[in-house]
Amino acid sequence: MYVNAKYIIRIAIRNLFLNCPRYIHQYGKIEQSEYIPGKDCEAPLPESKKLNAVQDVLSKTSWHCTQPECV
Repeated sequence: MYVNAKYIIRIAIRNLFLNCPRYIHQYGKIEQSEYIPGKDCEAPLPESKKLNAVQDVLSKTSWHCTQPECV
C-alpha cells in the first residue's frame, strides 16, 4: 500500500479546533507528486535534501545525498 515506507504513523485526535470557514481555502488535487516512489522506480532526490546544511540529520538509508551536486 505504501511503497518503500519504513513506518506508518497513526494518530488519534484528542482536541479539535474549528476554523472560521472564510479562512479555509478550496483544495483540488492537480497531480501526484513526482517525489512519491513507485513500485518499479525510485523517486528523484528533492533539491532540499541536497543542501549540506541538512546532511548531518538525514538518515544514511534515506535521501542522504552522496552526489557531488550537493551544495
